[in-house]
Amino acid sequence: MNSYVAPVSDAVKTENYSNSACASESQPPPSFGQVASNFESYEPTAPPPEAFVFDSVPSDYIIYPHTCPPWTPSHAKYKIENGGDIYSKDPLLESNKDELWRFFLTHLSSSPTACIHAEGYHMETEYVQVSVKDAHGNTQFETRAKEVKVIDFSFSIDVSPYVQKQWSAIAVIPEKDGRYQRFNDILETYSSSKNSLKQICIRKKIEWDVRSVVDMVYNVIRFSGFTRKVDVHVSTNGDKIKVLSASDMSALANSSFVRCLCVLSCCCIIFGPMYLMRRHKMDNNIVAKYPVMISVEQLYARNYWPIYAAVKERVKGRTWIG
Repeated sequence: MNSYVAPVSDAVKTENYSNSACASESQPPPSFGQVASNFESYEPTAPPPEAFVFDSVPSDYIIYPHTCPPWTPSHAKYKIENGGDIYSKDPLLESNKDELWRFFLTHLSSSPTACIHAEGYHMETEYVQVSVKDAHGNTQFETRAKEVKVIDFSFSIDVSPYVQKQWSAIAVIPEKDGRYQRFNDILETYSSSKNSLKQICIRKKIEWDVRSVVDMVYNVIRFSGFTRKVDVHVSTNGDKIKVLSASDMSALANSSFVRCLCVLSCCCIIFGPMYLMRRHKMDNNIVAKYPVMISVEQLYARNYWPIYAAVKERVKGRTWIG
């Protein structure tokens, strides 16, 4: 299979900004080497997901494109949800390991999308009138203060064109006891299992120094003179391929209506743990790696002025290709 990498010089151009805040966009940004040494480490509001390090898995437990056995496309039925995630309940995948193999390889041919999101904001106090009952049942009005979040600017940088289209490795996350498993063995276990709630999922992970990327965007925002609160994070979509059992029990357990009914009737307190314990036995973590073919320094050079302008202009909801 051929891989595709979007050349930095050929990537889609960013928007043009006419505002005077970006009058210097035609000029090169400050040297990355000079400013990087002054970067302030950004503390995210939520910790980033823990990265799975492929180097921790022996090479003979990892599948690479050049070691991948020949395969033909799968014709199993599937649906797309949650911005690109793929899932299937096709009976063809219930007990046929080879068909399961072809299904995963077929849908691993599309890489996940990746986007950097940033927003600047501040908190303001609003006063509202609320009605309350006094001890005698009479209605009284009180003024109460509440904190509200006010967005100053927000933008997104789409880096999907730089995510390599070809996966570079597939591996199974080791068990808690450190035991390694091969992808083929997981497929065999799933196919032979009679568990009516079994499911198996591959997660597409981008291989990128996300922490350095977030730090870079955060510091460019600070360089623009913005001193209020900032949130920066990287999101991915279309990063899961899931196969669920074709059994009636699985369809019932994964029904949104049934789950809502269980919550309303409190049955989830009894059946929830039982479901999770039974399902967990076959919910293996398989990871496919997709390198991102643009460095932090290249991303900085291409996006310094667009970020600077977005902050200065106080834009909201602007998106561009990085």
